[in-house]
Amino acid sequence: MAAELTPVELRAQDRLFVTQCSLQGLRARLPLCWPAPPRTPPSPKRAYRSAYMYLGWQDLQDLTACQRYSDFDLLLRLVDFSALRPVLAQRLGWTSARGWKPFDPVSVFLLLGWQITNGWNRTQTLRNLRDPRYADYAQRFGFHDGCFPT
Repeated sequence: MAAELTPVELRAQDRLFVTQCSLQGLRARLPLCWPAPPRTPPSPKRAYRSAYMYLGWQDLQDLTACQRYSDFDLLLRLVDFSALRPVLAQRLGWTSARGWKPFDPVSVFLLLGWQITNGWNRTQTLRNLRDPRYADYAQRFGFHDGCFPT
């Protein structure tokens, strides 16, 4: 019988899993922080053209709104990606604060995740980022004042 159940159905039968992974079970640990390797140096860039900042999970308490959220929407609310900034800066090869003022690497990381999740090309993604319908995403990614990638 168990072989006929899907993974989702099997997890739903595990009371401990359901308890620990429910919003109620996660609440005390929110936000979940993206892990960064120890001793990762801070980003040498001191200013960015965008500014990712974790905006919280409280809107998940509205069950009717929560049911409309995609997995990506849930991820944006449950995980604080701030610790990823120095890792991405290092991977981008930034070694000094000199030079151009880039977009926050976390903003771009989330934008690319949104693009991949929705199966959009770059043009469609950037068009949607400017669309008022998606203003909440632009805000969660850290884009503001109409300053978007081109």
